[in-house]
Order: sequence, then structure tokens, then C-alpha cells
Amino acid sequence: MTTPRFFVGVAAAAVLLGWASAYAADKPPLTTELAEKYGLKPGMKITKENADVIKDLVPEAVYNRTKKGDYSFTIGKFPEPDTLAPAKLWDKDYLAAVENNRGKYDTDEDGGIIDKATKERPWPMPLGLPYPDLDLNEPPAKVGAKIAWNLVSLAGACGEQDHEGARIVSAARDGAYDRYVGIKALRQYIDFRRNPTTLVRPVIFQEIFFFNEPSDAFGTSNLTWRWADPKKWDSVWGYSPSTRRVKRSTAANRSDATLGTEFTQDDGTPMYNGKVEMMSWKYVGKGVHLIPVSRGAKQADDDFTAHITYDAVHSNSPSYSSAPTAYEQRYKNVTFGYQENPQQHASWWTPNMLWVPVPVYFVEAEPKDPYYNYGRQIFSIEQNSYAPVFKQIYNRSGEYWRTGTLWAEFPRFKHDGKEYVCFDGVGTVIGDEKLNRGTAGLDNGNIPLGKTGGSTVHYNTGRSGDIFQLEQFLQYGK
Repeated sequence: MTTPRFFVGVAAAAVLLGWASAYAADKPPLTTELAEKYGLKPGMKITKENADVIKDLVPEAVYNRTKKGDYSFTIGKFPEPDTLAPAKLWDKDYLAAVENNRGKYDTDEDGGIIDKATKERPWPMPLGLPYPDLDLNEPPAKVGAKIAWNLVSLAGACGEQDHEGARIVSAARDGAYDRYVGIKALRQYIDFRRNPTTLVRPVIFQEIFFFNEPSDAFGTSNLTWRWADPKKWDSVWGYSPSTRRVKRSTAANRSDATLGTEFTQDDGTPMYNGKVEMMSWKYVGKGVHLIPVSRGAKQADDDFTAHITYDAVHSNSPSYSSAPTAYEQRYKNVTFGYQENPQQHASWWTPNMLWVPVPVYFVEAEPKDPYYNYGRQIFSIEQNSYAPVFKQIYNRSGEYWRTGTLWAEFPRFKHDGKEYVCFDGVGTVIGDEKLNRGTAGLDNGNIPLGKTGGSTVHYNTGRSGDIFQLEQFLQYGK
């Protein structure tokens, strides 16, 4: 079993000092301070020859692959050392909402959100982080659940999303991919959104996954309602075109492999796309990790500025031309190992990403459902923004299994003098350490196919929630 080196120190500190004294809250260090501490400079290449430089900045499995030459890193820098500080990152409405949330909420025995005044679960939850002030002296289970809620609250600022054509490829260490999936996803956030909806169904969000490719899976789809009730797990229905029937699934099915890849639906944005209350959470400490940021489509090779936030443009989709505040995800410059000639990196690795050292929280999650495919997961989450960085995945037997990263962005859009910022996971890499294969996914564009252009993701679309009605979904089977 692989044991991250970091947790040896965590355990010792917990025994000798107790959780409260070992993990007192303090101001997160700036990225420039961390870069100096670890001897990192923009443009610096980390390969198998100098992998020891990042030994403490990535999960052990990632370090080992770097030592073997499977992975490499290019160090980047943010436009400002405090780019991810909330006051720099978010818009005025979001910051005001966070201020209004301050001190209002607690967690219950299930890890669910409750209002301190009413002891009830509010619905819908307002915009913004529900727990902007973490008290690391609280029990680790409570702190872990609060960090998880801050993480999953981020994407609600996007309102309605239309992922027109995400692409996922799976491959062995060497050679071309042998599994390919094209997905369209529609999602409507009800909790943590900017503007209220008229929906009376008390859900956190509702979404539809529709498989466009491969051809033999075309039309396969599923509908999910994620209930606000902490004791009520997801309602999931799946449609199979081969049988032309809609079938009820379980929440654990979201941890099933997606058409033979290493990706599951719960690996999606924000790196844990399951229900918070389905896991037992535990905060286990703080550290430093490298956060991935993709290059812009026209970004020069010698520009090592990591633009994790950027000015987005209005949606170019005819479907949203009349939605004044709809905006779209930018296109990127991302390369994959299987596209190299000659190939040097693991097929699923993205060698031209930029990586910036950031302060992170480490949080463990144990599934409560015995049929959930993953065992323990260890997440590293950036301390200022709560953006995801890495997750380390164990199987149900306690053996180390997979290492994943999801790179995220904070697009910002201006309309009539008002700014809108949201959060979205835009790409993923998941390496299977047992089978020596992995999956890479990209939210927009034709880059995985070696082409330019392609579909993208649209935010704040204002799309009606009618499409998520079960009655409409059942029409697939008629």
C-alpha cells in the first residue's frame, strides 16, 4: 500500500501536540514565497533528472512516475502572488454573499449543512462559500466536511451549464488511446447560485449526461437529481438505446467506470462530484502541492504565466445568443503524451501544463455506501480558493489504486458594468497505478483528436429546468 510521506508527519504531530495545536489556522503563504522556499522559478523544467525538487509537492505516485520519466512539469507563476485570494478572485456580489454567510452555518452528524439559528438544512443555499472562516481546532470530521462543502459550492456560481462536447481518452502507458468517449452534459445548480429559480423540487443540482461517442454508445444517458436532504441520496435514472428503456440506478453507480475508462462521473467537477453526505470526511493537515493550469490557445511557449482566471467572451452558441449574461469557456493549448513523436511521456499525461506551488488542505473521504467502487480518497484543496489539486484513490481493500488531478479555471465575464465570476473543472488526468494506464479528459475543443476548434462550455445560460423533469426523460423510453 502506498502511504503519502506527508501523513507520517501528520500522525506524529497529532499524537505529540494534538490536532488543535498542530493545525492552528494562519494566513496562507503567497505562491512567490513557496516558489522561493522550494527553489522553483517560472519556466523551470522538472524531469526525471531533477524530480527530487518536487518530491514533497506532489503525491508519492506522481513523484515516482516523474522519476521514471512518465511525467514532467513546467513551473509557472500567477499574474500576482495572491491571484487566488478571494478579494482578487471573485466579483463583488460573490464577496458580499460570502460575508453574509459568515458564521451562519454548521454541520450535522451526517456532514450536512445546517443553519445555526434554526438547526435545519436551508434550501436553497445562497451564493458563496458556506464556511469562509474555518476553525481548525474543531474536530477533524467537522473541519473536513466544511472544506468539502466549500469545494462543492464553487460551481454553483455558474448557474446553468452546457458542456457541449467533453472528450475523454484512455490509454496504456505507451501508444495511442484505445478507448474514447464524447459527452454532452447539462447541469443546473439550485444551491449556491446567483439568481433564484422557480423550482420547488429541493435539489442541490440536477444534470443530464448524454453520450455522443463512440457510436455504439450514442444516446446512452442518465439523469441525476441531487437532493438537499442530507439523508436522501441521489436519484439517478439511466437510458439505454439498445433496450429503449429507462432504468432506476443507485447513487453508487456514479462511481462506475465510464465506458471502460479510468474516469467515473463522481470524478468530475469539482474532483468530487458526489454528494457530500455520502462520505465520512476528515481533515488531516496542511501542506503544499503544485496546482495545474492550462495554457491559453494562443499563449506563447515562453510565457509561463498561469492564467487560472481570465476574461471570458459572450457565448457564441445560437442557443444562448439572447441570454445577455451567458459566457463561454476559453479554448486551450493542451498536449497529451500519445500525441508526441517520438513519445516520451505516459500517454495520458499533459506535458505542456503550467504548475504553481500553492498551500493546500488535506482531507480524507471514506464512502458510507458499501457498493461504492472507491475506498478512501485523499484530496488536496487550495487554501484560499478551495480549488481542487490532487486526489489519491485507494480501492475497497485499502490498496493504493489511482492518482487524479483536475485542473480548474475561474472565468470572469462583464455585462452592463457588472462582473460575473464562476468556477469550473476543465480537464482531468487519472493514472491507474495498478494497470499502468490512465485517462485524460478535456472539457472543450478537439485537441484530444489532434484538431483545433470544436465545441465548448457555456455558463450562466439561463436554460429552463424543464429538461430535467423525469417525465421528459422518460420519453426516451417510449
